Amino acid sequence: CLGRDEHGEYLYDLAKNELGFDVTNAQFTEKVGTRFLFVYFDQDKERSFTNYKGSRSDLMIEASELDLSQIRRCKVFILRFRSNSTIQSPRRRSLL
Repeated sequence: CLGRDEHGEYLYDLAKNELGFDVTNAQFTEKVGTRFLFVYFDQDKERSFTNYKGSRSDLMIEASELDLSQIRRCKVFILRFRSNSTIQSPRRRSLL
């Protein structure tokens, strides 16, 4: 799920038009912004980070909104899982 914001729109456009991904089941939400993280490297190759710390659009999807037949047909399916993603409902039901 992507936030309906400039970051979500950019990622959707990149995936669909530049990378050729099937975005048939991509979902947008007005409730929260798209989660993002920038990694910067200084001259000594030390990392620093800037991120959006608001509510997370990637955790907004409901289990009832998943198209399991589409997932089964995927050649590649990426599931991003974090331990704190399972704490709150509906997130837990979507992952199980």
